[in-house]
Amino acid sequence: MMKNNNERPAGYQTPINRPSKRQFVLGIDPDKNQSGFAVWSYPQNKFVKHVPLYFAELQETCFGYDPYDCVVYLEAGWLNEGRNKYQSKTLPKDFDTWSRARREAYIFERGCDVGINFGAGFAITHVLRANGYTVNHYCPKTAKWDAAALRRYTGITAMTNQDVRDAIRAAYLNR
Repeated sequence: MMKNNNERPAGYQTPINRPSKRQFVLGIDPDKNQSGFAVWSYPQNKFVKHVPLYFAELQETCFGYDPYDCVVYLEAGWLNEGRNKYQSKTLPKDFDTWSRARREAYIFERGCDVGINFGAGFAITHVLRANGYTVNHYCPKTAKWDAAALRRYTGITAMTNQDVRDAIRAAYLNR
């Protein structure tokens, strides 16, 4: 017979305090306009959501998931080792024929876009962490998925943009 609530019966072992398995993996690819957002559900063993969302919508949607039931993987482009390398294959085909001023303006604009995307990623990270979410920065090690790769790996046949595919990849590879 136990005398008080702190005593345990003989042979009782206090369970190890382990976090329960998360129910959802949220994948996010931050963008200056609409970020890619995807949700992998462990109970259903499939993606239950994959959409582009504006910043405020993204916050509201994330807040719809309990911070203890999900883990977030955010694609962090600033962690890519090659982010500062000159990649001529990504430039317009006739880039070399442009005037110097036009080339500089183009590079400046691309740099601004990249910086804004990084800023969106930092902002999303800070907002979610401040609200108790576990946010992991994910640096992709594979090439971007096109629609065929998405279908092959996940079975998703819906039309998606590149940001949503990147969010799906972040959740899928880290589930």
